[in-house]
Amino acid sequence: MTEWSLTLGHTKTELVLSPPLLAASGAMGYGRESGPLLRSGAYGAWVTPPITWDARPGSRPPRLAETTAGYLLRTGRRNPGLPRVSRRQGGFWRRLGLPVILALYGRSTQEIDRMADYVASRQESGELDAVEAIELHLPHDVEPALAEDMIECVVELVGIPCLVRAPFENTIEIARIAQDLGADGVVVAAPPMARAPADDGTWLYGPLYGPALSPLYMERVHQVASAVEIAVIARGGIANLDDMMGALACGAVAVQLDSILYVQPNAGRDILAALEAEMSRRGAVTWEDVLATCRTATL
Repeated sequence: MTEWSLTLGHTKTELVLSPPLLAASGAMGYGRESGPLLRSGAYGAWVTPPITWDARPGSRPPRLAETTAGYLLRTGRRNPGLPRVSRRQGGFWRRLGLPVILALYGRSTQEIDRMADYVASRQESGELDAVEAIELHLPHDVEPALAEDMIECVVELVGIPCLVRAPFENTIEIARIAQDLGADGVVVAAPPMARAPADDGTWLYGPLYGPALSPLYMERVHQVASAVEIAVIARGGIANLDDMMGALACGAVAVQLDSILYVQPNAGRDILAALEAEMSRRGAVTWEDVLATCRTATL
C-alpha cells in the first residue's frame, strides 16, 4: 500500500494522517465493534461520535425519515457523557493503535470550556493519551461571537490540534474565525438541517445525509478553500473515487467518509485502493503529487 501522509498542527503537537482518509464522526461508533475496519490500513484517523459533558438519552422514535435526497436522521446526540466515555474507552483507544479525534459538542461556552479542561487533564494523566486531535462540533445555528468563544476555549486549553466542523449554512464565516483563532483545520461541513415526514406521519427535523448532496458539499469546499489558508477536510456526500478526487480538486487536503460506511463498511478500503491505482497510472507518488494531480482540472 502506498505510504501517503499528511501532517496537521502548526503550533502544538502534530496529527499525522497516513493515509489522509478518515472515518467521520459517528461512522465507526466508539471503535469497539469497528476495530477490524479501523485496523485495515484504510484510515489515517477516525472521529468519535459527538460527545457532550452530560449524558444524553437521545431522541424518541421515530428517528429516521427517507427522502428523495437521502435520509434524515434525528439522534438527539445520544452519548454517555465525556467522563464516562473517557473511563470506558480510553484504554481501548490506546490499544487500537490509530489516532483518535475526539468530537466535542456543546451549546454554551461554559460546556465547551469544561470539556476542554477535562480533556487536557486526562491527557496529562494518560487516560486519553490516544486522542491526538479535537473536532469541535458547533451548533448549526451558532452565532459568530459564540463560535469564536468556543473555538478559543479548545485552542487555548487543549494542547493537541483542533479541527472545527463548520455548520453547513455559514461555513465560510466560521472557517475564517477558526483560522484567525489558530485552529489547525476546518471540516466542511456538518450536514444541512432539513424537515421531512416519518412513516408514522410525524415530521422530523434533523441533519440530512446522502450522495445527492455531493455537489453542494463540493461547492462549500471550493468556497472555503478559496477563503482560508488552514487545512480543509471534506466531509459529506463522498461515496466513491470520483467524489474523493472531486473533493481534493476543490481544495480539500483530506477526506472524511460518513454515511457511505453504514451501507458499505469497506468503502474506505475500496476507495483508497481505487485512488492508489489511479494515482499510480498518473505517476503521483507523494500526497502532494496526489493533490496536484487532482487539481489540474479547471473549477
